[in-house]
Amino acid sequence: MSGDRDGRNAWYRQKRRELVVSRGSRCEHRFPSSKRCIARGTRSNPLEFAHLVSTGLKGEGRGQNHRIRDVLRHPDNYALLCRRHHIEHDRGRPVAQLTGEDQK
Repeated sequence: MSGDRDGRNAWYRQKRRELVVSRGSRCEHRFPSSKRCIARGTRSNPLEFAHLVSTGLKGEGRGQNHRIRDVLRHPDNYALLCRRHHIEHDRGRPVAQLTGEDQK
């Protein structure tokens, strides 16, 4: 049973890496000047998927595997943010998301 769980966790870690890379591997927050945040994720300021629109996940952390599955199902409802901008977003500060052209 533990082997199955390890395999699933590896799959979710790989999917998370793919999602992060597909979004440019850095925070998607834009400043009023239209400059993009330069944070690429560190141990003290990691990249996190923040809800822009509720998808029904509840609770702190919401389980990383559940979160990744939800991001895969509803990618437009999430932004990839550094922890600092995720906290600001959760406190009500709007996040200016990138367009597809910006992510290239």
